[in-house]
Amino acid sequence: MKKCSVCSKRGWFLKLKNNLCEECNRRLLDLEEEGESVIEKINNKEIEKEEINEAEEVFRGLKIFLKSGAKVNIDINKEINIIKRYKKNIEAKEKELEEIKKQEIERREIERKEMERKEIERQEVEIQEIEIQKSNEEEIKMNKEIVEKNVEDNEESMEKTLDELKEAGNINEKELEDEEKDDREEVKDREVIKDREVIEENNEEENCKEVAECIEDKKDYEEERIINDKRMIEMSRILNFKNELSIMESEINDLKNKIDNKNISIRNLSERLFKIKDIYLLRIKEISNEGVNSLTLNYRDINRYVEEKIRTLESITMRSEREIRDSYNYCAICIQTTGKFSNNNSIIEIAAVKVSYGRIIKTFQTYINPEKVLQENVEAETGITNKMLEGKPSIRNIMPQFLNFIGSDRLVGYNMGYHSRFIKEEYSKIYGRVFFNQELCVMKLYRQKYKERFGVKAEDTSIEACIERVLSKEPNKILYAYDSKALSTAMAVYKIYENLKSGF
Repeated sequence: MKKCSVCSKRGWFLKLKNNLCEECNRRLLDLEEEGESVIEKINNKEIEKEEINEAEEVFRGLKIFLKSGAKVNIDINKEINIIKRYKKNIEAKEKELEEIKKQEIERREIERKEMERKEIERQEVEIQEIEIQKSNEEEIKMNKEIVEKNVEDNEESMEKTLDELKEAGNINEKELEDEEKDDREEVKDREVIKDREVIEENNEEENCKEVAECIEDKKDYEEERIINDKRMIEMSRILNFKNELSIMESEINDLKNKIDNKNISIRNLSERLFKIKDIYLLRIKEISNEGVNSLTLNYRDINRYVEEKIRTLESITMRSEREIRDSYNYCAICIQTTGKFSNNNSIIEIAAVKVSYGRIIKTFQTYINPEKVLQENVEAETGITNKMLEGKPSIRNIMPQFLNFIGSDRLVGYNMGYHSRFIKEEYSKIYGRVFFNQELCVMKLYRQKYKERFGVKAEDTSIEACIERVLSKEPNKILYAYDSKALSTAMAVYKIYENLKSGF
């Protein structure tokens, strides 16, 4: 009894490839494809930290297959070591970036504190200068008032003294004149002193003006410095935006080149397309709203290109999934008719074998009354006689049963064009619409596989020759294994197709 080396699935007729059942072998191929995608990303330095754990899981899965004895096309230990080194490098870079970021934050904090300290000192100096200015102004005003009061007091005192002397008659004219002269000189001296004080006061006012002008100049300088700082910050921000746009544009051009050269896996294409759609295009729009757009590519063109490629990718993926599903779930069929042409002949037997993942689920076979007498040559060729068709249902009664049996499965037949013509003709007559099930011709597949292997076209493409080449058995034992020739042929088609799928 055969046994899968991984899932331990057993069976006498279990098909093994690389010591694996079909399901495990398919899983191995998927893991190998994912592993190759990971290796490509590592080589191109495109793998993210979040993807490393997934990559490790992929290689651990491959290691399980390797330990079970299956042949794996990737040097797993080497790639695991590369991933570990890559992971360490990423962690070291992240640690280094964190340290740089921390130092940058500390530096900015020191600069901020220094600027605050200088600003506080500047404000204190301005306050002190304003207070000194006010104090000087008050002192000058006070001194001026004192001087004016003293002058008035002296003048009043002199007048009073002169009046007293005149009244007493003790002072002669000469003395009066001398005294008047002295008084005039004294007044003149006082005027000189007063002028000097005014000059000093003017000098003080000029000094105050100079201090005020100096403070104003300092304010202008600070304002200009703040404007220049803002301008530098804005220029730095714009430069960062342009660098970011340049990196994104480079990534987009690289992806376009790889798509044009067909040098990219489906998985990698999917990841990069959705990265552009979900991250890059949104970021480009944000930067554009900030007034910066240094792209040589047009935003709408990029968006249209990405949407188109995503639709193509989804179509390919859906088609690929459908192809896989149809190759594992199908109905092998065979019909017998009263002649070769569908426009004036009828179906007299239908047989079908429903298959799911290599196993026969159920079979369908019935004879059909063509409502006319069979010719001798038809009886000889098909093995069906008029007596066998007596009392059998018509195609109008059989068609619903046949459609219910096949469902939406793909129809597989040898020389499928012949079978398809009759089924479509009868279906159109009964229901008035087009038959929609997918079809596959095993004869065409046999020709293709034969040419791929031997490099020349197959000379004989009859089902008997195909059985001898593919199944290595006598055709008569297979084609007449059942009483029904159509059912025997449908079984042969099933066996041929399964062998051609797994290799020829």
